[in-house]
Amino acid sequence: MRFGAWGERLALAYYVAHGYWPMPRPRHERVQTDLVVKRGNMLVLIEVKTRKRMEAYEKVISHAQKTRLAQQAHVWAGRYPALSVRLDVVHVSLEWPFLRCWRDVLRP
Repeated sequence: MRFGAWGERLALAYYVAHGYWPMPRPRHERVQTDLVVKRGNMLVLIEVKTRKRMEAYEKVISHAQKTRLAQQAHVWAGRYPALSVRLDVVHVSLEWPFLRCWRDVLRP
């Protein structure tokens, strides 16, 4: 298994343990985020960054990536207008803490 795929599985397990369920991904278009989960009326797009060392948020995701993900969140919000859409960034590493989650990164 790829190191990045391992990080995505760990992140998904974290969200499932907190009551979220994976959403089916559309086959006809390329989805930019790594994971999409739902709980109640909240749809969460998750970008997973897997690194060997734990790093600061600014080193984990660039401004360009955040802009691209914001555009993706806008597309999903249009697809599911009855749901609130949130973008989370999850950093998985081999160092303690193994998983760090930054929630709602588009909120000012």
